[in-house]
Amino acid sequence: MKRSEMADILFAYAERPDTLGIPECEAAALQPWLQLVERINAAMPPVQPSPTFVRSLGRELRRRAGQQIAQRERLQRTLLIGAAVGSIVSIASIAGAVIFVLLRRRGRAQVMQSTVV
Repeated sequence: MKRSEMADILFAYAERPDTLGIPECEAAALQPWLQLVERINAAMPPVQPSPTFVRSLGRELRRRAGQQIAQRERLQRTLLIGAAVGSIVSIASIAGAVIFVLLRRRGRAQVMQSTVV
């Protein structure tokens, strides 16, 4: 029997010991484990959290979720602003390159005209 199968059987048995649902030959091999599960269940019975704890936990989880949402929104806004600034810089550099080329051509044309005359 695989470990994962054994673990599934033991977890199911821990939750509902009245139904094992496996063949007798496998149940015999699991007997020491089943006894251990029974001992653990006897020593550690299930406990329900208090309503105060549940409410407190709910408030804390909502608060942290709100913080994560706000942090994600700040990050998205920062990325959007960064992308916009990057685009503006790219456009400005292209415009600068075009202006440089045009001024250089104009300068060459003026030099050519002054040498021809």
